[in-house]
Amino acid sequence: MAKWELKQVLDDSPSLAGDYLLEVIPEADEEAREKASEESTVFLENFPVECPYTIKQILDEDWLPG
Repeated sequence: MAKWELKQVLDDSPSLAGDYLLEVIPEADEEAREKASEESTVFLENFPVECPYTIKQILDEDWLPG
């Protein structure tokens, strides 16, 4: 899910922010790891097992991973 889509969901339903994100981020991160591995020459085990970014970083429109 794109950042702006996630922001829209949370703006419409702010109560989802805590529990929803804690549940969705690990699932989305696993899917992203698998897709990145499939689309690159990098083996899956070379990607971090857990999302290395905080919820604050993920939602920050001006933040990009370094």
